[in-house]
Amino acid sequence: MAVLEINGLKYSQDQFGGYEFRGIFKFNLGGGKFKSIDIYTTDSDYHNVLKFLNKRKKEKVLSVDLYHWQSRDQDDQDSEVLFNCS
Repeated sequence: MAVLEINGLKYSQDQFGGYEFRGIFKFNLGGGKFKSIDIYTTDSDYHNVLKFLNKRKKEKVLSVDLYHWQSRDQDDQDSEVLFNCS
């Protein structure tokens, strides 16, 4: 997926150079069905990302909620812990 830039802030479902935050957002599809996506961004305010996703969601999506939010530094630290275990 391409990087989308809005008002100087970048958003993507894929990691990109310069991303500063990653959020996992949970889409409620009804009937007990959910889908989660990662959003990589330079926007430090997850509320903006939630607003953006809610504006663009399809009719079948009942709601969008934040499941997890962390900085790139936290992502990197988690990766070190998870992948450098012996």
